[in-house]
Amino acid sequence: GFPDLAVEVVSPTESAEDLQGKIIDYHTAGTEQVWVVYTSSKSVHVYERDHTESVRVYHQDDILEAPTVFPGLKINIADIFTFE
Repeated sequence: GFPDLAVEVVSPTESAEDLQGKIIDYHTAGTEQVWVVYTSSKSVHVYERDHTESVRVYHQDDILEAPTVFPGLKINIADIFTFE
C-alpha cells in the first residue's frame, strides 16, 4: 500500500502539471497528505486527501503540524532549509 504521508521536493525542471499529477496519484492511492517542498521559496505546501480543493502553505516562520497523520509532531519550517 501507499504511505499516509508523501513528501515531494520540487526540482527546478519539474512542471506544475507533473507535480499535480503526482499529488492526484498519491491521493487516489490513499495517501492522506502530500507535502510539497519548494526550496526556491523555502515553503512547504500541504495537500490533504479529504480537502483537495485547498492547500495550506507554510513559510519559514511557521510551525507545521499534522495531527491526523502524526499527532504531536511539530516541525519548524526554517529547520527544513537549514542545510542548504
